[in-house]
Amino acid sequence: KKKIPSAKALKNIDDLKLFNIDICVIATLADSHLSLIRKLYEIGIKKILFEKPITNKIKDNFNLKNFLSNNDIQIEVYHPALFSKDVAFFKKKIYELNKGKFLKAKIFFKPNGMGNIGCHALATFSYLTQIQIKQIKKSKLMESEGLKRGRNYFDPNGEIIFSTAENKIIRLSNMKDSHSRFFKMFIEYENLYLSLINWDKLLIQYKNSSNQDLMLIAKLPMNSYAGRYHCLDSAIVTLLKNKKSTSLDYAINSIELIIGGHISHVKNKSVLLPLDKKTPKIYNFS
Repeated sequence: KKKIPSAKALKNIDDLKLFNIDICVIATLADSHLSLIRKLYEIGIKKILFEKPITNKIKDNFNLKNFLSNNDIQIEVYHPALFSKDVAFFKKKIYELNKGKFLKAKIFFKPNGMGNIGCHALATFSYLTQIQIKQIKKSKLMESEGLKRGRNYFDPNGEIIFSTAENKIIRLSNMKDSHSRFFKMFIEYENLYLSLINWDKLLIQYKNSSNQDLMLIAKLPMNSYAGRYHCLDSAIVTLLKNKKSTSLDYAINSIELIIGGHISHVKNKSVLLPLDKKTPKIYNFS
């Protein structure tokens, strides 16, 4: 309101019904999301763009899916990589490659909360590869390191080791000693290696020397101002055109993987997926 005098600053959500609103953007902590969806639907707002993470407990995942299936409402979860034209191009290229079987993956990102950025990293990994994770093998989270958003919110750093049905390992880490200041993803297949650096460079390295390695560079890097604008624009256009959600399933799945890591850490054992609706919330991470 101070920066844009013509803006309407409201303190009561019910007052939103005074305006003819097409899309509502929600940038609140995850615990409030489900109740806000229901409230906005009552007001008549049926297109909503949410900040990630969409929830931070399994029960809310189930209730969110149920509410959406029974009501005429459309939502997107703003994982920018899922709305980036460059990342969509990377995905298409990965799909076309003669990769052979998946062998393993390592994903690193800055130590600023496992849930906060980890859910984005996992959503990106699933979106790019379509690899299904079936188990949390092991998890080690740091009770003294992480992102604190107040007395009741703590998102620890650490490392989670996942596996597929074929027992292939995916390692997710934001430990301080990994010295990772930005996003890095390394994937090995039978025939080649994929390296995604900071969401804007994809390196394809073939194991067979007769194949020529390839570097793909984003035209509009997600971390640039132009890249952010285009990702956000794509998310809003998806809502306006009533397109099928490109983000919801990836967003919900990534939350399950993070919470599974929490359970594995606390119980010091492997955890099979999917998680039960009654799975308790360990960390109030957003």
